[in-house]
Amino acid sequence: MDDVYHHENLSHFHAELDDVLAQGDTVSDPYVANNILSAFVGFLVAFQDDYLQTPTDLATAIYKLLDSPLYLAHHDTIIPHLVRTRALISSNPRDLYIAYGILLYAGRDNVHVLPQVIIETASTGTANKGRGKGNKLFAKLKHEVESFLGGQKMQTVAIELMFELCRVSRWGNVDLEGSKGCLAYLPIFCLIRRVLWRRSPLDLCKIVDHRCEEEETETTGGHTNIISSHFIHHLLLLVESTHYDADESFNYNIIKLLLAFSEQFMMMQAGADHAEQHGEPTMPNRVLDELANNMGNIKTFGQNLIFMLNRAGERGFLLKLDQIIVLRNTYLRVLTPLLVNTQIRHTLYKRDAIHRALRSLIATHRFVTVNATTQRLVRRVLVEWWGGVCGGAIGLEDEEEQVTVTGMEEKGKIEGTPGMTSVAMGGVEEEVDRGVVCA
Repeated sequence: MDDVYHHENLSHFHAELDDVLAQGDTVSDPYVANNILSAFVGFLVAFQDDYLQTPTDLATAIYKLLDSPLYLAHHDTIIPHLVRTRALISSNPRDLYIAYGILLYAGRDNVHVLPQVIIETASTGTANKGRGKGNKLFAKLKHEVESFLGGQKMQTVAIELMFELCRVSRWGNVDLEGSKGCLAYLPIFCLIRRVLWRRSPLDLCKIVDHRCEEEETETTGGHTNIISSHFIHHLLLLVESTHYDADESFNYNIIKLLLAFSEQFMMMQAGADHAEQHGEPTMPNRVLDELANNMGNIKTFGQNLIFMLNRAGERGFLLKLDQIIVLRNTYLRVLTPLLVNTQIRHTLYKRDAIHRALRSLIATHRFVTVNATTQRLVRRVLVEWWGGVCGGAIGLEDEEEQVTVTGMEEKGKIEGTPGMTSVAMGGVEEEVDRGVVCA
């Protein structure tokens, strides 16, 4: 374990990395396995400047661990050990770059890893283990992203890990509430830190970080809010600060994280009608609120979001409905201001295709039951956009007509189960119970 390594090139580096992992080929003692993991992590930390500069470099090195007999035999103890001894306690960005990287790729490689990490990092005694509340790792990542710890290389891994953790979690009202006060100014100071990071961290930002941590603890009773307005605002500013970056992958990762946050609010709003009926307060979508509040100042976000929407590989995540009708209705609520209040108002881009898709939602189909809320939202878009902006004939009186939409096909006769029809729309499959109409 105390060997001194010397290497002259990348091939030599990987050969010595293999030597470290080979020590665990026949290990049966978890304590020894954890020691070998520590040696492996230390090795990567020591030589990351020379050989781990890109995401590909990092992934190549980490998959050596994930494919090794050591990890395959002891992953149940290695991951918790990494979380407890590195991820949760270290403040060294060089150390965290490796630790977070291992958690990130291990989570992508095995769907059971990150849910277990969430449980492991939940605050002791919390009643919501496995959910957002009290999750120390996510809260730590959040503060590190706010302070831009370690620069863009470390931030890329931290943001990607936050995204993956968000995808396997579902939070409640307490997690999604945000605090105010000096926290609203934190993103400005931290962007200054980002600009001057290579020279020296700003003492002012440290002071603001410390004061805001105190305020947030006081406001939330010791629990850190997972998705607050100031943090969303900070992420939006980060996207704008990358406008002239040649590599756009960093701001794409931030946009995907914001969309994952928005999905958390959408899932929360799925029960909004029930909550209103029982006199309970409903949670607004803070991502959409911040987008509305910063309209005109987030051009890079809008441009890159449209670009991502036009890429087939991204569309599945950005437009997925999760088989929840309320999410579809949320997209329709966003569509009206998007078509009426943005530059799309003045362009003909896919105008007829949008109109046909909207008309299809309020037409009578043999195989789809459209709920009343969806029909009302579609009519609003048609009135305010197609009629008001485009000057087109709305024609709601003939909505009983059959509308044919390219890409939609009836599959229930062949593949569906009794009472269910599988409808393919633009590559997204949704199951609709014809006997259930949601209000």
